Amino acid sequence: PRPAGDALGDRALPEVLRAQAFEGEITMQMTSPGMGSGKMIIVYSLKGDKILQTADDPQVGKISVYTDAKAGKQTIVQEAQKQGTEIDQKMIDSLSMAMKMPTLVPKPTGKKEKVAGYDCEIYAIVLDTANEMDLWLTKDLSKDITSAIRNCTEAGMKSTGMKSDALLAMFTKGYSEIRMEVKQNGVTQMTNEFVKAEPKKLADAIFVIPADIKVSKFDP
Repeated sequence: PRPAGDALGDRALPEVLRAQAFEGEITMQMTSPGMGSGKMIIVYSLKGDKILQTADDPQVGKISVYTDAKAGKQTIVQEAQKQGTEIDQKMIDSLSMAMKMPTLVPKPTGKKEKVAGYDCEIYAIVLDTANEMDLWLTKDLSKDITSAIRNCTEAGMKSTGMKSDALLAMFTKGYSEIRMEVKQNGVTQMTNEFVKAEPKKLADAIFVIPADIKVSKFDP
């Protein structure tokens, strides 16, 4: 497998995955049949307890998601509309418990495939009778990159409200998520794939929501 070479630490992880804190960017790309041959590039900027996720949505323009793990909140900003919604993670967890969301557990399929130079094991999560999520997991990446992808994965879970503790636990076993596909009745609806990790110095200012954005608290 190709060298990974980049780093992200997570103090919440067990010692086996704890590494020097990464400061820089993790890049992923999303494709779907609705986008044709186009790809949406998603960039995660990480520094300390904060993550900034940015993407240019072809329908609504640039979307920025500010995650503050220490404060337990996430703010989703639509820059063209100059509006943002702040979400309290404790409230989301409470709503999920009240709604009795299904437990999402990755199950091994027994299949293996090489993706982007990495040897992967394919796991599946059944969402309901029609939908499932397939995951390509590898142990080829370094501990620091595993930590990085874990943090990005958890930030994405917070955005969607679909949390899988069992998937996060896979990272403690040394697995990293390289590709994810969502399927409906066996047909792929969306694919998200790891592209690269790039260490770089980031200014604290990029993790601050611009003053011209009107932020309101999420009210279910």
